[in-house]
Amino acid sequence: MKAKRLLYIALAVVIVTIVFVGYGIYSSYQISLQEYNCDVDIDITIGHLTDTHFRNGMETDYYQSTIDDLQNENPDMIIFTGDMFQEHELTEELITTAKAFFNSFEAEHLYAVLGNHDYYSETTLATVQEILTEAGFTILINENIVLTINNQQINIIGLDDLTYGDTNYQTILDTSKEYDRTIVLSHEPDTFDDVHPYPVNVMFSGHSHGGQIRLPFIGSIINVPGSRIYNERTYLKNDTRLYISFGLGQSVINLRMYDPQQIEIYKCS
Repeated sequence: MKAKRLLYIALAVVIVTIVFVGYGIYSSYQISLQEYNCDVDIDITIGHLTDTHFRNGMETDYYQSTIDDLQNENPDMIIFTGDMFQEHELTEELITTAKAFFNSFEAEHLYAVLGNHDYYSETTLATVQEILTEAGFTILINENIVLTINNQQINIIGLDDLTYGDTNYQTILDTSKEYDRTIVLSHEPDTFDDVHPYPVNVMFSGHSHGGQIRLPFIGSIINVPGSRIYNERTYLKNDTRLYISFGLGQSVINLRMYDPQQIEIYKCS
């Protein structure tokens, strides 16, 4: 009788584990548009996509309904914060499909920064830059641009990649002292420690993937370099807000659990 009871308990544990893991994986492959109220002193609506990590066999139809949902919100700006491809050998089919994906986005202002995977090789870097430029995105590499949106002058700063780029950020971040409103784009969220001492309103990042494997009430299990300090969705330091998107793709292992793929829209005011 005791052995049978232990068997039932073991079977119940196995079933619960299978359901727990299965639901965590299934729910993570339901792409959605997530809306956030961005509590900063800038009147702007921003669409944020990041970490697509495209692999061979990707299809734009998989993303289309979420892209349509974003476009229906008529964002003032759409940003991409890096890591376009996961594959190291880029086929013509994959490049063509990636072009179709990025050409699906329309806004008056389109900006991008580069991530560590974009620097994998000279070929990858050139391809990523070509795709983004052809789709109308302006790539900011330790550069800024000043825009007027909704009757506000806004300083947009794009930082180079923390891992493989030029990390001399001081000169470009100094421009924030000249404007009342500054937005920073940076692939790795751990650059936030470079940013929040400056008068920056908000910074947007990706890279963390939310750890890819998350547990309810616990959060991410493994955090990669560049998101060891900052890896949850939002932080506030020195009146500077950081928002981290967990992105659309997977790095290293092609698996997400309790970590839904997302495009974000931030309605700031």
